[in-house]
Amino acid sequence: MKKFQRLAFCLLVKGLLFSCSSDDDGGGTSASIEAKWTPIKTVFKASGVSQTVNYDQNEAGCDKDYIQFVTGGSLKDAVYYKNSAEVCTEDADSQGTWVRTGDNLVIANSNDYDGSYDIKKLNSTDLQIHGTEDLGGVNADVTVYFKKVN
Repeated sequence: MKKFQRLAFCLLVKGLLFSCSSDDDGGGTSASIEAKWTPIKTVFKASGVSQTVNYDQNEAGCDKDYIQFVTGGSLKDAVYYKNSAEVCTEDADSQGTWVRTGDNLVIANSNDYDGSYDIKKLNSTDLQIHGTEDLGGVNADVTVYFKKVN
């Protein structure tokens, strides 16, 4: 019986030592940000109230808007619309800049994303950035969610 208890204890300890940690769930921030990302939603939190705004600026049938972090620090903020022939066409894009230092991301000269952000999640499919914004005199926590464009 003692051998069985020792074996069970050893297996339990081994399971605890070598089990998956929360770092293995893809919630890290060490992946490369250099890619195309499509906006999904933005979550605003202020004065104890949270509001989720799904990205709805894609023109119907033209779900192609994206932001692209290009090697070297340039940023492309692309928006699509249907032209007179009903073909999805890229609008004049906004060329901005970005700088990443660890988990801090600074975006400048873009249409919608200027500011300093903390990268909360960055993996092969998801990007989440968090910052603050003044909404009519009220400081709000803002988290923007993106999916990687393949």
